[in-house]
Amino acid sequence: MPIWLRTYTFSEIKKYYEEEKKASQPAAKKGTTSLVTPDGKVNKEAFKEASAPYKGKVGYK
Repeated sequence: MPIWLRTYTFSEIKKYYEEEKKASQPAAKKGTTSLVTPDGKVNKEAFKEASAPYKGKVGYK
């Protein structure tokens, strides 16, 4: 592969991933809460909130 084509290809790949990262950053800044605390224990309140939409739903029927 010629150097000019390799340079162009890698610059296009880099541009694509930078745009993808830029698009995903607002979603990451929404203030997500972790279900596991930094010391490795489960955050019970956050777990209860996260599992509330699934209360009463079963998938084995």
